[in-house]
Amino acid sequence: MPIVVEGLAEAEIPSTLLRLRAHAATVRTLLDELERARPSADRLSKRDLHPSLAGQLAEELARLGCRMLECASVVTLLAAQLARGQA
Repeated sequence: MPIVVEGLAEAEIPSTLLRLRAHAATVRTLLDELERARPSADRLSKRDLHPSLAGQLAEELARLGCRMLECASVVTLLAAQLARGQA
């Protein structure tokens, strides 16, 4: 596998990966905001989550999961192409 990783460093980064990184930052920001609003995990309950924040977080996490699956397939295909080129 090291051959694939070396080749991947030289490859152009697919836009799918860039979108995933940006979306992960969005989700991280939402989670940070939630943590800042309710710093103690012990005090956090379903009642403490504002419905709009909970809904937005659920939606963004679902989108992030979809983007992760998309990226996994793109990277798998890219790695296979690079491995064939290195063989």
